[in-house]
Amino acid sequence: MREQQLEVLYDEIKPGLELYEKGRQEALKKHNYLRSTLTASYTLFIAVIIIFISMPLQLKIMISLPVLAIFWAIKNYYKNKYIKKYKKDLTQLIFGRAGIKMTYEPTHHIYSKYFKQSDLFEYANTFSGDDLIKGEREGLYFLGSELKARYTKSRKNRPDIDKLIFDGFYFCGQVPYDMGTTVTIHSRDFNYISSHQNIPDLKFESLNEEFDQNFQLDYSDYDKTSFLLTPEFMQVLLDFKQKHKHPFVIKVARNQVYLAIQEDKDFFQVHFDTAADSMEHLETLATDSQFFFDLIEIIERIK
Repeated sequence: MREQQLEVLYDEIKPGLELYEKGRQEALKKHNYLRSTLTASYTLFIAVIIIFISMPLQLKIMISLPVLAIFWAIKNYYKNKYIKKYKKDLTQLIFGRAGIKMTYEPTHHIYSKYFKQSDLFEYANTFSGDDLIKGEREGLYFLGSELKARYTKSRKNRPDIDKLIFDGFYFCGQVPYDMGTTVTIHSRDFNYISSHQNIPDLKFESLNEEFDQNFQLDYSDYDKTSFLLTPEFMQVLLDFKQKHKHPFVIKVARNQVYLAIQEDKDFFQVHFDTAADSMEHLETLATDSQFFFDLIEIIERIK
């Protein structure tokens, strides 16, 4: 979102942001009160265990640590509730202005089946991540989130397996037409973390030297791949790479599109101690939303 557009948006929604700031102040008061109460309660709990209960020190520690974890989670209740609603409402507003119907789930990640069905990576069975966005624009359905995929296995008499398969941003979409083939495009700096496979570099005459320098292809049908790689589609991939820098792979499988970007950004950051009506937060959310818009533009160029 351009600076001028951001300023216009800020002026339009400033009254609403001021209401959010009142909500933040109220949440901050509740957060501080709850933190003080829990700190006092935990201190009393520890004192009772140490002074009045006779048991081995190791057992006292084993009891106190889970209680501390519970208290810590409860302590951030009002903080997390405010941040979740603030991020959700503002991102929906920003996406809505771009003609995108979406839902935002800050603490969820993309479903594991979408990672597995792309067949881009080795098998993974443990997934974590957040900032899940699901949306639709003009017949294009998409979802994406930060994602970390691992393969873990417990073994007797041998070290357990804990292997990182993918760490970055994972995005997939469904286009309203069938390309009738499968094409995988890797940026040349993309590397599979657990290298179970080499990236093929099949010869293809794209007639775009810059594209050939930056990307390598894996395809099965030359003619249908030529139909996919229009000048507009190749240019939008080059623009995305130049703008965002991150290594990525995109796979088009009939009417399904999968994008895996190797990056470590924490999207849609909102700080509890920063005023809700500050331009800083709106700028952060708008900038991160633009990353999604650029991904959507890639998929919209597939024709």
